[in-house]
Amino acid sequence: MKIPTLSISLSLLFVVLLTGCPTIPVDKTSGDWLGILPRGNSFYMYLNHKTTNPLIKAILKKAGQASSDIEAILDRTEKSYMSVLLKPKADPEISLVLLGGYPKGYIHGALKKNKEWQQIEGSYTYFKNINTPLQIAIPKAYMLLVSNNNIGTMLTHYEGARIFPLAEDIDLDIDTSDLLLFFPLGLENDMADKLKIDWRKISIQEIWITGHSKDTGFVFSAVFLIANDTGARLFSTIFKLTLISLLREIDVASAGERLKNVQVLIEGTKVKITNFYLSEEELTGVVAGILQKKGQD
Repeated sequence: MKIPTLSISLSLLFVVLLTGCPTIPVDKTSGDWLGILPRGNSFYMYLNHKTTNPLIKAILKKAGQASSDIEAILDRTEKSYMSVLLKPKADPEISLVLLGGYPKGYIHGALKKNKEWQQIEGSYTYFKNINTPLQIAIPKAYMLLVSNNNIGTMLTHYEGARIFPLAEDIDLDIDTSDLLLFFPLGLENDMADKLKIDWRKISIQEIWITGHSKDTGFVFSAVFLIANDTGARLFSTIFKLTLISLLREIDVASAGERLKNVQVLIEGTKVKITNFYLSEEELTGVVAGILQKKGQD
């Protein structure tokens, strides 16, 4: 599946690149920004673009999804929050909250002149692409909302200052991390199949994964909430085997040494994983491979 471009003119791209960045409110947390996204999705993601942009661009290029429009927006984005709802035999619903600097007047003007975009009036103006489900809104100069189905819901959540419930007992540095992945429904069968993981016998209730940039890669920590103690112990064993399989598949040098540094701690029904390192090149290969497989489905 090819990511739709925004059809922004070259003159607008220069404006995007040259315009100064508005100030993002400092009193807001990840819970505030995630609160704008639709509820009940398959997974949620946060990215600190100051440290992850090279990784994102490398992944898009390797997966054949790169474009000048996307790169221009990435260069103006400081943080992003995303939700994805996976659907059987259908494209996923994707919603994005991008925080950075976006010249609202210029972008609105360009979309109004483009016959492929329809302006929808309301409490907040948004634009809908007439050929695809893509929708765009810019409620503030520091915020760009993008979705392929849920822009109305996102604007309602934004106006109502909805806050996403982040678990307090996860014990992960969510607000200081460079990336976050949250699976509120555990790992669904469709995604488990794509990752070649057979965890169906274990009831995983939630998954939290954070990454912190280090050297030329990222160090990952994760918390898995399991339904019961027995399942937690079984999961810790299966997870170690899954890591071995993953490192072999991406041909990691010194895989044995890499595994020695990984710590697995069981606390009741909670399994915590720390100190799992992947280089940017290794991570690019893993994520690009998943995107390419999705595009072939």
